[in-house]
Parts: sequence; structure tokens; C-alpha cells
Amino acid sequence: MNPLYALIVLIAALRLVELAWSARNSRRLMARGAIEAGARHYPLFVALHGGWLLAMALFIDPAATANSWLLGAFGLLQLARLWVIIALGERWTTR
Repeated sequence: MNPLYALIVLIAALRLVELAWSARNSRRLMARGAIEAGARHYPLFVALHGGWLLAMALFIDPAATANSWLLGAFGLLQLARLWVIIALGERWTTR
């Protein structure tokens, strides 16, 4: 598999796992009385992320060489995201 497409599949898989985790956390929080603010914009947020992955698949030349610095920065930012998710624990949701 092309490295670009492998990365897109990996990111999409991680996002799907995060959505499941978030839904579980949201249900628990709502059961304890949490109130969601701005729920109407959530579908736009999901579309933005899906559009970002689709744009990567459609508009990046699969033969293009990845920029090491940008790829490294992306990896570090993903580690930071993971740290935030872990730190917030059951209080973390995509909402």
C-alpha cells in the first residue's frame, strides 16, 4: 500500500476509535447531568475532518515525497492530542 494511503487509513481508523470512545464518554457525562452546548455545529466538525482526509486522498500526489519536518511535527502533535485525551480521561469527548 502506498505510504500516503496507509497514513490516511491509519488516521481514519484512529478517528473512528476516538469517536467510539467519545460517544461512550458523552453518554456517561450526560447520564450524570452534563449539558452539551453548540450541538448543532457538531456535524460540521465531523464533515471538516472527513473532508480533510478526503482532500488528502484526492489532491496529494501519491508519488510525492513527504517532508520529514512536517511529518515529524504531525507526529508530535498527535502525541500531544493523545496526552490530552489521556489526561482528560472520561471527561474527554469530541463534543
